[in-house]
Amino acid sequence: MPPSARLTRSFRLLSLAKAYGVNSLDKVDGAGTMNLDIRAAGPLRSINRTEIIRTLNGTIDVDFNNVKYSGANVSRQLAAIAGFLNANPASQSTGNVTNISKMTGKILVKNGIAESSNLQAQLDIGNAGAVGMANLVDSTLNLRVTAVLSSSISQKVGGSNIGGFMQTALANKRGELVVPVLVTGTFSNPMFAPDVQQISRMKVQGLVPNFDDPASITGTLQALLGGPRNFGPESQPAEKQQIQEPNAVQQLIELFGKKKKPAQRPPN
Repeated sequence: MPPSARLTRSFRLLSLAKAYGVNSLDKVDGAGTMNLDIRAAGPLRSINRTEIIRTLNGTIDVDFNNVKYSGANVSRQLAAIAGFLNANPASQSTGNVTNISKMTGKILVKNGIAESSNLQAQLDIGNAGAVGMANLVDSTLNLRVTAVLSSSISQKVGGSNIGGFMQTALANKRGELVVPVLVTGTFSNPMFAPDVQQISRMKVQGLVPNFDDPASITGTLQALLGGPRNFGPESQPAEKQQIQEPNAVQQLIELFGKKKKPAQRPPN
């Protein structure tokens, strides 16, 4: 493997994964373009795939088209979490497959950990924005994903009558349903759960994204909620581990302003 690589070209996602030893992406396929600036450098305890991936650092700008992900049917997962009345109003995905017509964003890779705050994807039933991290060594995921359905699809799945309305899903001023979810597990076996923290924050602040820019609020709320959990002590640089993130309650107090302290009387 060369110590560094910089290129822009068309590619197959699976071929890219194999080139860098990331076999966790064997359930992803598609084509597109990328700007890749990756360097593999650092001490190796042994020459194997895991150790080499841990030395990867750099950035990747992605612009993928017609991606097929066979690890999960995201539309079905969203339908279950939000309690859609019509689970498949316009979905072309069948079985355990997700069709993504377009995916864009920038990915920062540090010591084999991929992190992004602006990934956006066009799904069968709506647009989605994602922030968080993926461990390229063990394939684990820690993502906040916010899906926004178009107003027409939102009405087809039940609108404000869906089972999870105001609990696991919200609606913006356009009448578009918004479903924030947490994605953990692995690339091959992801697990989806309602993002109740983000739902609560959206309610309190009145900040709900729209179909045109589903990631516009997600990144801001991610920062306020303390960011994604670490994958472990080896996943983050030492200086980052020492930073103590303020808790969400304290941030909420600061958001609305602290109470003024009573004026102190001058000493006699």
